Amino acid sequence: RVLVAGGDGTVNWVLNCIADLRAAPGLADWEPAVGVLPVGTGNDLSRVLGWGSGYDGGKIRPYLTAMREAVPAMIDRWNVVMQPLDGSAPLTTAAMNYFGIGIDAAVALKFHLKRTENPEKFKSRFLNKGHYVTAGMASLVEQPCKDFSTTVEIYGDGRAVPAAELQGVVLANISSYGAGADMWGPEREGV
Repeated sequence: RVLVAGGDGTVNWVLNCIADLRAAPGLADWEPAVGVLPVGTGNDLSRVLGWGSGYDGGKIRPYLTAMREAVPAMIDRWNVVMQPLDGSAPLTTAAMNYFGIGIDAAVALKFHLKRTENPEKFKSRFLNKGHYVTAGMASLVEQPCKDFSTTVEIYGDGRAVPAAELQGVVLANISSYGAGADMWGPEREGV
């Protein structure tokens, strides 16, 4: 078993590393269970897997005990292939929780660039969420994806998906998004 101390991005990175290692001779059947010590900003995967919304310090033994006793749950990961419209080589990436293009990706990139330039300002989950809000508000004003529907073609299962007047699309694999927002709302009987 592997315990990942990080957020969604760190977990995805570790799973990519495990997938790469499985390509090595003798490791094709190596598929360790992965637990999460949620020290990232949003921790959406950790929330849906029952590891919590955030680790704030304290004893680590309860996480280690829970991981040892946990029943592994399978999660879907998929490859996303992006074909630039200019005919250049396609880009492929692995996705796990959700994959956003357009405004969602613009906000995430703005956050990433700010964190890379000034890592000393990103020292707590609370402050990081504030930086995300600031990046989101700036993107609402700047509208970096206002031409999204005219510059992007989206295909699902080989069919074109209309993108009229959209500024982005998020493909979701889990119910938690953006640090705990439940995109589908509470479960209701008969729905």
